Amino acid sequence: MPRGQQGRVVSPDNVHSSAVWHKQEESVDALSMPMSLLAMLFSMLSIFLKYRFLSWQAVVCAVAHLSTMKMKDYDLKQLLSTCGIALLSLVMAYVGPSAAHFR
Repeated sequence: MPRGQQGRVVSPDNVHSSAVWHKQEESVDALSMPMSLLAMLFSMLSIFLKYRFLSWQAVVCAVAHLSTMKMKDYDLKQLLSTCGIALLSLVMAYVGPSAAHFR
């Protein structure tokens, strides 16, 4: 049997499960950035078009971004801007000066 990098025996079962694990890890990584972009987009659209459901969708996308973000990809500036603008659009939809115009 061939030996792996750490000296343990590599069997076909171990290789397959490792490949599946890395594939799942990449798919979670691939979901984080689009959710951040969608949160920013929905929050801007909710402010400009005055739709409350878009601001709720921005908050949902921001939470999805937070839940799929890895610690090595953690960037405080991106985190604050994504979550901040999503929450800001939600607050403006209900409490802001033009809250009566939101649908």
